[in-house]
Amino acid sequence: MNQSILKKAIWPVGAILLFLLINVVYFSPQLQGKKMPMGDIEQFKGMAQEAKAWQEETGETVLWTNSMFGGMPTYQLSAPQKNNLLKYFNKGFMLFMSRPIGYFVAAMLSMYILLLLMGTGHVVAIIGALAFGLATNGMVLFETGHTSKFMALAYSPMII
Repeated sequence: MNQSILKKAIWPVGAILLFLLINVVYFSPQLQGKKMPMGDIEQFKGMAQEAKAWQEETGETVLWTNSMFGGMPTYQLSAPQKNNLLKYFNKGFMLFMSRPIGYFVAAMLSMYILLLLMGTGHVVAIIGALAFGLATNGMVLFETGHTSKFMALAYSPMII
């Protein structure tokens, strides 16, 4: 029985290791402490400054900002997420790696699972997952700092 379980686990474990290896090699500067400058993330810091300053001054979480677009809810910028239990699911799916490696691994893993559930073989599922994870759109979204859009796309196969 143990040998049968081991035989069944070879493909999924191999796929996960392949996804991790490809992303570690491709995004190796992350492991050297380098960070990609993302324009929207830099702008976010300025837009969230008013809410951050208010919280530091009063200890209260502000849910509205006047500094952007003539006023808007702060959940779009820096909402507190203390009770968000999905963050644990997200970390596990990213194999406890930070971005960008973790994000792209999550995208590949998500597509791999979908393709297996749709009845493809492991080889086709691995190729499809690699193509999905390394698609140009994901690279562009990540580089510009649209990380929430990227993660929405990364998890879209899981929703399907």
